[in-house]
Order: sequence, then C-alpha cells, then structure tokens
Amino acid sequence: MLTINPVTNHTNNQRLNFGQFLPRKIFSDIRDIPNMKCGCCGHDTFTSDETTAFIKSFLAGSKRALENSAMEKYRNSEAFTFIQGLSDIQPKQTVRNLISIPENQAKIKTLSGRTQLDINMIGLIADGITVKAPRVVQKFDKFREFFAPEDAEILKVMDFYALKYPKKTFSEIFNMPEVIEYHKGINETNKKYEQVGRIEVFKRLKEFGLKLSPNDRKALQSTNTDAIKILNNFSFQPHIKKELLYDLYENFAKQSEGKVRKKGLFKIIDDIPLIGFTPDEFIVNHVSNRKTDIDIVTYFARKLQATYEHFKARSKNGADVKENIIILCGKCNQERSNLPYPFFLRFHPEMLQNLQKQLNKIMMFIKHGKLTGYDNYPMDMKQNVLGESANLLRPKIGDYLKFRKELAAKKLERLEAKLAKKETKYNNACTKLDEINSRINEIEAQLRQLKKEKRVIKENYDATKDEVEQTRSRLEQQTILLDDREKELLIDRTTNANLQHKKRKIKKLRP
Repeated sequence: MLTINPVTNHTNNQRLNFGQFLPRKIFSDIRDIPNMKCGCCGHDTFTSDETTAFIKSFLAGSKRALENSAMEKYRNSEAFTFIQGLSDIQPKQTVRNLISIPENQAKIKTLSGRTQLDINMIGLIADGITVKAPRVVQKFDKFREFFAPEDAEILKVMDFYALKYPKKTFSEIFNMPEVIEYHKGINETNKKYEQVGRIEVFKRLKEFGLKLSPNDRKALQSTNTDAIKILNNFSFQPHIKKELLYDLYENFAKQSEGKVRKKGLFKIIDDIPLIGFTPDEFIVNHVSNRKTDIDIVTYFARKLQATYEHFKARSKNGADVKENIIILCGKCNQERSNLPYPFFLRFHPEMLQNLQKQLNKIMMFIKHGKLTGYDNYPMDMKQNVLGESANLLRPKIGDYLKFRKELAAKKLERLEAKLAKKETKYNNACTKLDEINSRINEIEAQLRQLKKEKRVIKENYDATKDEVEQTRSRLEQQTILLDDREKELLIDRTTNANLQHKKRKIKKLRP
C-alpha cells in the first residue's frame, strides 16, 4: 500500500502580467502556444511544429547522406547515379528536397519503374540519416540541463563516440561490431546483476521475516509482492522506485503487530539494485530494433515537446478533457507517469510556481482573444488540480475572475443598452401598430358601409334587371304586333290599290 507524505504547499503572490507582445495567430490548443513553460520543471517546451522543424534540422545534406553506409545496397544502381548527379549541383539540400523539386520530378517520371522505386527507397533511407555525430551532440548542448539523469548519461556516451568517430553518424557508430559487442555485454551484465541482486535482497527479506510474528510475516510477504510490482514497472524511474519502496516498507513497519527493526529492514531495502535505462540498453535497443539516426534525434527531441499531462491519469479513468490537462515537457510527463501528485511533488516542490506561470500565460492569451475554447479552463482546471493534489497545488486565478467579472459586467451593460434600444423600438412599433390598427378599423368601417351600399345597389340592380327583362319582353311582343300590323296595313294598302284600279276601270267602262 502506498503511503503519501505530502510536501508543504508553496504560496505565490505573483499577479497576472498581461503582456503587450502577443502573436497574431489565434490558438485553439495550449500545446501550440509558443514558448509555453513546462508546468513542472518550468523550462520552455517545443510546439509540435517546432519539434518537427527541430528534428528536420538534423537531416544530412544529400552529399553526406549518399556517403552513408546505409546506401551501400543502391550504390551501383541507376537511381543512385541519378540522385548523385542532382547532389553534385546542390550538395547541401536533402535528398527528399532534391527529388521533390518539380523539374526533377518530371525527369524521374521518364525513368523506368524499377529506377523510380529505387529513388523512393533511397529517399526513405536518407530521411533517417542525420548530420555527423559531432554536429548532433553540438545541437543538443544547450538543452542538456533539461534532460533527465538517464538521458544525460546517454548523451555523455554519445559525446565520447562523437569524439572518437567524428566522420560517422551515430547509427553507423552504434552498428559497428565492436560497439555492439561492448554495449551488449555490459547490458547483459547489468541485467544479470540486477536480477541476482534482487533475488539476494528478497532472500534476505524472507530471512528477516522469519523473526516476525505469523501475521507480520504474512504482511511482509504481501509487501514484498507489491515491491516486485514496483520494480517491474518500466514507467517508473529509479529514484521514483526507491521512494515508493521506502513508503511501502515504512507503511508495513507502522502497521506491524510487533516491533520491527526498521534500521535493519531499510538496510536491506537500500541494497535493492535499481538500474534505469542505461546508455548500453539504449544502444542495444537501437541496433535490435533497426532504428535510424533520426530515431535517436527524435527520442531526445520528444523530451522537449509540449505534451498533455492528465491530472487524473487516463490509466485511472481520467477523462481526456481540457479541465483535466496541463502542459508538461515530455521528460516530466514520463517521470510523473500515473503517480499521485502528493507523492510526485516531493521531487518537484517548485511545481506550483511553474504551474502558476503557465496558467498566467494561458489566462493572458484568453484575455487578449488569442486562445479560443478555454474561457472556463482556469476555473475548471483549478478545481481538478485541487482534488488530485490534495489541495497542495492551489493556483491563483483571482485576477482572471476579476477580468471575467468585468467582462460579464460589460456584456451585461451592452445587453441592457441593446435591451433599452429594443424597448424604444418596441414602443415605437407599438405606437405605429396602434395607428395602423386604427386605420384598419376605419377602413373596415368603410368597407362595411361599402358592402352595405353594394348590397342595396345589387338589390336595385336586380329589380331593375327584372323590369328591363319585362320591358324587353313587352317590347318584343309589341314589335311583333307592330310587324303584324304593318303587314296587315301593307295588305290593306295593296287591296285598296287594287280596288282603286278596278274602280277606275269600271268607271271608264261606264258610258
């Protein structure tokens, strides 16, 4: 069982310093903010783009890449000759840059399929070749103090080989038979020493338990089992394992029934061999996993990169959300692993101060509109930090809360002003609406009157229409009658004319 002996909380009276010189870019991820300090060690971290650019800065120029022993397989090929020709013109350009130039791409397309494939393979190999060993260690010189002791030891060995083989890259050096044999032998010796040493220590612990009561002996066996789990945890560094073991056996001694000789117990614990990640293991892994020069550079560069640190570790069901995250460099993130913060702070009592500096920068970016999606981050993060650190980490956000209060007051003022304008507009609209309603009422009254007049006119129209129809019918009848009378009159006239003619004939016939 792990016993937590917390460190004393440190106060930080530093107030927020909202600077004037901010990048023009607006960020949506705190890992992308330039010059972000690690919340643990306080060193500057690389953004992902800066890390990529930093790693690419180690790539060898085409001339040196083509001289590398990794190119031996393709040295007599048409593809190698083609790239060699390009390199003669621009020897400092990387192979990848040379074959990516549009003009060279057009030439490559005219070559055979086999040659094109070989060119791509040469490009891939070249992507893993760095500058010579001395230049690599020189570029890492200014970052040495940032690295963990284990990584610093690896760099020391690399320094030695850079001096001994200045014309080679580290991958070439590590793959030299004599180098492989030497470090492989030391690594195997270290492993055996560690294994034998642990067996001897746990044998002594078993003998130590024979002098204890049955219950204490059983408790010691359980403690030894937990100790083995700690020792087999590859995430924990040696100094972490040592402190965890001390806590484990300290807790056993406190809970024991009888009086345990702590001095004798811890003398045994001190003899547990704790060998971390050694330069020998680093070199052996590099060779066995067929890693490249760029893999070596990447290993160290990632330790400088800004990474998400989950206060409540994801291995302990911690959520992958903003309020559960701060920024740590890769080195500190690896060291913390999933350790409880009260325990981790024993090794980093300065963390509160550095975390405050990080939070100050984040709050500055939020205030000036340079960071989106993090408005509630300071409050939510603080609440989570307090819970996970047993109130040992208490970042100050008073100035930010004041800023949020002032911002809310300004927003409220703007909303009230907008509401007042809308109320005035509403009242004006209501007045106009009343006028329009009044006009509508007048129009509706006029419409009703017009409808009434329309109804009367329609009734008169219908009555008149009937009279007209009747008159037209009578007119038609009278017209027919008139026509009949005219016909009769014509007949009468004709008959009368005939009678008159006959009368005149008769009159002439008379003597």
